[in-house]
Amino acid sequence: MCGHAHRKGVCVKPVAKEIMKKWDMKDVDFMGYKKRKDDIFTFHHLLVPARYGGPYAEWNGVLLCGQTSHPYLHVIEHIDNDVFLYITSLMLDEKAIGRIDLATLKEIDNVLKQFEKEHENDTYKNKKRVLKPEFLYRDYSSIK
Repeated sequence: MCGHAHRKGVCVKPVAKEIMKKWDMKDVDFMGYKKRKDDIFTFHHLLVPARYGGPYAEWNGVLLCGQTSHPYLHVIEHIDNDVFLYITSLMLDEKAIGRIDLATLKEIDNVLKQFEKEHENDTYKNKKRVLKPEFLYRDYSSIK
């Protein structure tokens, strides 16, 4: 082992570095979340999910913030798969044009705001709120 994060025996760091370099990522992820100092970018499978053996490869994923956008996207996936698929298609659009795009981030933000409006009072069986406070703050002001 090389000392980096591994998933199914594959070192994720080179893939993350490749994505960060190709999209000139500094502190904003593909959903418009700014990476906090105590957070890391994590790999999200876009085309072929990990549960179906999807590889950790640049063509198959994007980087999302590990404490905010990534877990939030999976919450959305379990509650409203249509919204999840639409956000996924928007991130695929970003990959197709080769950059994190301001117009796309605004559309993702609008979709998330609508989802948040519809689910603002939802709770799990254990009474914890579905929408954590950290899910609600997006800052993509550094994207031009």
